[in-house]
Amino acid sequence: MSLLKNTRLQTKLIVSFILSSLMTLGVGVFAVFELGKVNNADTILYERATVPMADLLKLAVGFQRIRVNMEGIVGASSDAEVKQRTAQIEALRKEIDESSKAVEKTLISAKAKQIIEEYKVHRAAFRGMTDKVLKLKQAGDSAGAEAYLDSEGNKLADQYQDSINRLVESKEEQGHLLAQSNDELADFSKKMIFAAIAIGFMLSVGQGILLTREVMRQLGEDPGYLAEVAGKIADGDLNVTFRPQKKPGGVYHVLQNMVGTMKDKIAEAEQKSAEASEQAHHAEIATQEAQAAKVQAERAKAEGMLQAAHQLESVVEVVSTATEQLSALITQSSNGAEEQSRRVSVTSSAMDEMNATVGEVAENAAKASDTSDTARTKAQEGAQLVRNVVSDITEVQKQSLEVKADMATLGKQADGIGQIMSVISDIAIRPTCWPLMPPLRPLGLAMPGAALPWWPMRCASWRKRP
Repeated sequence: MSLLKNTRLQTKLIVSFILSSLMTLGVGVFAVFELGKVNNADTILYERATVPMADLLKLAVGFQRIRVNMEGIVGASSDAEVKQRTAQIEALRKEIDESSKAVEKTLISAKAKQIIEEYKVHRAAFRGMTDKVLKLKQAGDSAGAEAYLDSEGNKLADQYQDSINRLVESKEEQGHLLAQSNDELADFSKKMIFAAIAIGFMLSVGQGILLTREVMRQLGEDPGYLAEVAGKIADGDLNVTFRPQKKPGGVYHVLQNMVGTMKDKIAEAEQKSAEASEQAHHAEIATQEAQAAKVQAERAKAEGMLQAAHQLESVVEVVSTATEQLSALITQSSNGAEEQSRRVSVTSSAMDEMNATVGEVAENAAKASDTSDTARTKAQEGAQLVRNVVSDITEVQKQSLEVKADMATLGKQADGIGQIMSVISDIAIRPTCWPLMPPLRPLGLAMPGAALPWWPMRCASWRKRP
């Protein structure tokens, strides 16, 4: 039963139709087989009872014609007639022998076979009598032939006729038995066919009932009503009324549970939808607030970065201006030192110490120029850093710290440059001729205004240089 319950409906229907077809085929084959047996029995009845009766008739007729010919031979007046009748008797004997063999083949019972053996004995005795009569007639003893035929001949003829009659009766009895057997076989075959039909009918009915119960067990309700309810549900009517089910189960029961589950799921979905709508509203408000905060933050960040960038640009501009001014001063001082070196070089052969001093001053001026170039490079690096800050806002704080550090260094370097400029200024203002006075005194040129009237003016002109 578990196998039947687990089998698909399509498989059940196919198997049911196949079994019904096999049962119908079995009943038909059985009926044909039984009818075949009846047909065979009728064939046997015809071959063993009807056909042999014709042979028996030939045998009896032949026997009677032999007797007539024997009477004709005895009363014949010529040899030609005797020969003619003798030839007819030989032909009749052959025909009787053939008919006897045919009848013998169809005999069934032992009694009939015994009767045919007795018939053969009487046939041989009768033939012996006919041969003896023919010999007497051929010998010219017609009276003796006639006397023997009437006495012994009639006696043997009667016995021969009796054996033929018994053989006919035996065949009639055999035919009757065969006919009776055929009737019984026909009745039995008819009963068996009816029984097979009844069994096939009952099996078909049982199979149909079983299949119907299985189908109804799987469906749970009449297919028409089930289709009606399913159509209403398909149209969206979940409030359809289900009629009571005798035994829960099947598609009908599943359909009821499905409708209940669908109602629960729809209610749950509506509740979840309401909750989702509320959450979406809250999320939208939060998103708007976050967006506004983001805009404000970006605006504040941009404003702060721009303000810091502007401040850094102002500082860098100031530093760059101061650096340029320092560079101009250093360049001017360097030019003055070069001019002084050029003029002093005229008297280089006589004033080695002055030359060394002037060389020192030039070296210091060159160093000051290098320092100015370094300061300018630093200022340019600061400007580049400011531009990087403007292009990459996200690193403004780091760049600002780096610029601050560079500015501190630049301040120290500017202080150094200021000190160097003070030294240069002191050198430029201080009379450079005083260190050269001791070497010039022996030459008579050491006293101011004594022989070199240009000296005070030159020194004065140096003091006036800015």
